[in-house]
Order: sequence, then C-alpha cells, then structure tokens
Amino acid sequence: MGMTFSTTQTEANTSRLNLKLEAQKIKEFSGSYDEWQRWKSRTECAFDGSGYENILVDSTFATNNPRMNRVVYSQLAVATVDGTVYHLVRQFEGQKDGHEAWMALCGWFDGDQIWNETSESL
Repeated sequence: MGMTFSTTQTEANTSRLNLKLEAQKIKEFSGSYDEWQRWKSRTECAFDGSGYENILVDSTFATNNPRMNRVVYSQLAVATVDGTVYHLVRQFEGQKDGHEAWMALCGWFDGDQIWNETSESL
C-alpha cells in the first residue's frame, strides 16, 4: 500500500504566508536615525498583508505563532546585522523573538532613548 501524506490547514497557510513574505524583501538598515522612518515604513509595508504584520504589533499573536515570530526575528536580524543597531535585535536571538526585537527598535528610535542620546551628543 502507498503512503498518504497530508498537510494541515495551518501548514498550508504558513506556506502561503511565507510565499507572500518572500515577495517583499526587508531592506538593510544601517541604524541611522535619518533612515529610520523610511525603513520602518518599508518594513511595515513588506510585512503588511502577509499575516506577519500581526507579529509586529501583537505580543499574544507572536507568542501563539512561534514559527512566524522566528521568521520576523530572522528578517530583522538580517536587515540590521551590518548596522549600528544590531545589538537591539540580537538581544532576542535566544528566543528568536521578532515581536520584541521590533519593539526594541521602535523604542530606541521612537521613544525617549534616541532623544536622550542625541541631546547628550549635542
């Protein structure tokens, strides 16, 4: 008798989501504050409509979808590895937590941290 292979609905959806994400590449980010808003917008657009955008904004969704969360982490790590903010992403390498890596980047650039750093350097 032959073997039957089946794919669960979740696996089929994940495969389709991966294909959508591959169509939109996450650009490299140097870590420059001047590039942040443009890179952030492009990154959000790349994830938007693929299902992965939920990882960026919803910690519960990220926790409940570890495979997708790891993909987002990997995309952010690759995009920042040659830049000055890779340390923000790399701190979540053990968990491969894309949501927390994204929150760290947003907190750094959109939060008080960057303003404190800028004012100190001025």
